[in-house]
Amino acid sequence: MLSLPMGMHSGMDGPHLFRVNVPVRSSTGESGIVQVYFKALFK
Repeated sequence: MLSLPMGMHSGMDGPHLFRVNVPVRSSTGESGIVQVYFKALFK
């Protein structure tokens, strides 16, 4: 389970899609970005 402390103001309830960009680097020094998507339903 992923827990993110977020506050939503009135009218922002419902489904949301988030994208988190995670910088990564390999043992050979190559770098890149991994994009992680997740859905949330705020009530």
